[in-house]
Amino acid sequence: MPEKESQQPELEKEFEERFNEGKKSLEFRFDQAKEGDKDPKEYLLEGSRLETGMEIFGEEKVKTIIGKIKTLDYKDKDDFVAKMMELLMPLIHDRVFDPEVIARAEEIEKREKGETFPTGDLEVNLSPSSWDFKFSDGTEIKKGDLVLDVNWPEETKVLGAESLKRAFQEIINLLKKNKNIKAVTAVSWMMSHRISDRIGFEKFPDLKVEPEVRRIIVGLVETARRDKPYNEKVKEEDVIVGAISREKFIEKFS
Repeated sequence: MPEKESQQPELEKEFEERFNEGKKSLEFRFDQAKEGDKDPKEYLLEGSRLETGMEIFGEEKVKTIIGKIKTLDYKDKDDFVAKMMELLMPLIHDRVFDPEVIARAEEIEKREKGETFPTGDLEVNLSPSSWDFKFSDGTEIKKGDLVLDVNWPEETKVLGAESLKRAFQEIINLLKKNKNIKAVTAVSWMMSHRISDRIGFEKFPDLKVEPEVRRIIVGLVETARRDKPYNEKVKEEDVIVGAISREKFIEKFS
């Protein structure tokens, strides 16, 4: 059997999974828009990474879809999601079946994610900083400087003190091995709460966090907290950037 045919069921399964993920994402965004008294179409477009989409799928194709979204008529949530999925179907198809689109998407993902390191129960990415910012002690981080970005477990895993301590020791080892790393950063709702002060991360609420990133994080938290007695709801504006300089991180956790 030719390799292309043998891969077809696997690709069809991936297409179905991406389609279902897209549908769930649209349902969530519609609810978020209505909760915030916003137009779902505008809310969707302002939270989408349109430039990245154009780079992957082509400017003309994406702009055509944007034009259709802006003029979309719908009756209710189900109608909105169904019509949106019809518009997005060609993009989902190309992402799974078009080799050129797949290659561009993977290259962008690799470029944005950087190099990933497991550090105990945390995962960190070594990548260029997306922002210019200055710590309270005057230390400056420029856009493009190397930083370690911590992926905090937003979903189900709860880190104990010992687990966190072990992970931080691994981060120290990475910092000592690469003296070009300027800071440790994190984008999380936890960065706007007291835990950031306890672990020495400074808050940078004015740094831009993509709306899509905020929504994904809030969605993960809501999924994790379902059927659990939490009084305070996590909001999109809670998701901010926190950071600590390499020197302070090593000093605090050594």
